[in-house]
Amino acid sequence: MFYYKVAVATPYLQFLTYKSINDIPDGTIVKVEVKKRTVLGIIYSKTTDFDPLDIKEILDIYDNIRLTNYYLTFLEKLSNYYTYPIGTTLHKISPIRFIDLDIKKVKEPNLSYHTVSLNDEQQSIYEEIAKKLDKFYTYLIYGVTGSGKTEIYCKLINDVLDRDGQVIYILPEITLTTQLFHRLQIRLKKEVAVYHSKITEKKRQDILVRFNSGALSVIIGARSALFVPGKNIKLIIVDEEHDPSFKQEDTPHYNARDMAVLYGKILNIPVVLGSATPSIESYYNASTNKYKLLRLNQKFHPNTETSIDIIDMKNEEVIDDFLSKKLYDGIYERLNRGEQTLLLINKKGYSSYIICRYCGTILQCNNCSVSMTYYKSDKVARCHYCGTYQHKFRCGKCGGEDFFTVGTGSEKVFELMDQLFPGEILRLDQDVVTSTRRVESILSEFGEKRKKILVGTQIISKGLNYPDITLIGVINIDNLFTLPDFRVEERSVQMLTQFLGRGGRFEKPCQMIIQTYNPDNPVFNVVKTGQLDRFYNDIIEKRKAMGYPPFVHLVKILIDGQRIDKVMDISNKISESLKHTLSKEDKLLGPAIAPISKIKNRHRMQIILKVKTVSNIAKYRKMVDDIFYKYKHGNTKFIFDVDPYNFM
Repeated sequence: MFYYKVAVATPYLQFLTYKSINDIPDGTIVKVEVKKRTVLGIIYSKTTDFDPLDIKEILDIYDNIRLTNYYLTFLEKLSNYYTYPIGTTLHKISPIRFIDLDIKKVKEPNLSYHTVSLNDEQQSIYEEIAKKLDKFYTYLIYGVTGSGKTEIYCKLINDVLDRDGQVIYILPEITLTTQLFHRLQIRLKKEVAVYHSKITEKKRQDILVRFNSGALSVIIGARSALFVPGKNIKLIIVDEEHDPSFKQEDTPHYNARDMAVLYGKILNIPVVLGSATPSIESYYNASTNKYKLLRLNQKFHPNTETSIDIIDMKNEEVIDDFLSKKLYDGIYERLNRGEQTLLLINKKGYSSYIICRYCGTILQCNNCSVSMTYYKSDKVARCHYCGTYQHKFRCGKCGGEDFFTVGTGSEKVFELMDQLFPGEILRLDQDVVTSTRRVESILSEFGEKRKKILVGTQIISKGLNYPDITLIGVINIDNLFTLPDFRVEERSVQMLTQFLGRGGRFEKPCQMIIQTYNPDNPVFNVVKTGQLDRFYNDIIEKRKAMGYPPFVHLVKILIDGQRIDKVMDISNKISESLKHTLSKEDKLLGPAIAPISKIKNRHRMQIILKVKTVSNIAKYRKMVDDIFYKYKHGNTKFIFDVDPYNFM
């Protein structure tokens, strides 16, 4: 009889011990019983550390997937860093639930590919990375938008394919995979597969089995693609590495960019990060030689120009409450020339606020401490946090039923623009992105110039690569500056610079028009002058003085429950306990009511830790666990988020 240390795909469980008469290799997926439920698990190792009583037997063994020791180490280290049990990691992010598919022989497509000659800057960067493909190093390619980072990636990938290696290429948004897939497929020597949560389960099963067996060599996708277990992974690419979408908001709250670097270190392979607007953390790591900084200073089509105009909406003639005359004239001019326009609006829905005409009260969600957003197409008010909606509006203060709407969202911009320029408008935001096929349809229509104006939220600020975009319009971004977030300046500069880069990528020059009620905001000057290095260095000095990343690790402890008194009580107990044991170099902020104080009828309070030494995080997590479960009341819950991005 053999005894095994097994990680089971069940939340909140650490390793369990099971037995079998079979000698099972490490990394084998098995079926086991946990609390009368049948679940999947992974054999980590044989063990002699167990209580022989009541050891359950392994029910079934799967031979069609084999996980490497590198992969097992990766999952365990990820769990330890983010302080969640290995069972939570397997349940939430590992794709082992797809192992029931029988391996089928898949006919490889007939591929024809062609290469693009690199310019001197690109060639130099390629050669710097290519000569060290057999060892771990993290490279940060810091290249202006349109500088040709993807062509460098393609040449590196082909080098890996020549050595029978595999590549994982991750992007922050599912919508970005559509265009990139077609670009890669004509540049690479072997088949490329797209992996993310929007594709069918059958396709995910097929990709998992083929990548694990080595039959498939390249996968691209959102953050979940990082966890597809391969046979011989030799390169990991993280494009648009600065993007906050790499941070998963659900447990175990991992950052795919940071975990890609960890995985590369475990595998002893290079990790390539790329961005025109690097994250402050990556920029700092490069400036301190933790990463290798590689710069692309010129566009692939270097003769194109982009001008930037800042429009003060306080003094501007406005059309339909949102469109400046200058932006209108610019759109009209581009249509006459057969060119295309992108319009960014940083709000979903039709209107941001629904206001009682009698007393002026803003319609609030009954379950959350946020205002409802009006959707004209469905004639409903929706809450973006709990998903509830109201068809009939009634003021909670005076009982009035007469309301008017204020503010502009992407739905309203789409409607009004369609009235001004009929038949020329497309819309792309999370409300219309119901499937990858829908995204492909919208982008195909825009790419083929059947429609020449694309309205959208932040989705359209990244990844688009079309030659006839010659006007970039920012309808409104001022609301972004009001967020209670120390990263707000960084994110604003990144989003605007990335959006600026959607135009002027080929031979035609581009104009950017930014509408704002605060034209003196220093963010606009950074974007206009392009002095990102000075901006980054200023931000780094500020964060050093104030004690924020990259000089400390932040931890957000969020406590929520249906009774505010119990939430406050347990928050105070956790805070007091932490204060007594906090290291001198670490700091505690709070407890305080969260900026959004209630979601889904659950009151929310949060505590922020600033931690210098990573090893202290696990110690603080254990203390929070002990106090919380000692004084827990009813369905009160907490999350422990290491390196948080969302402070709302």
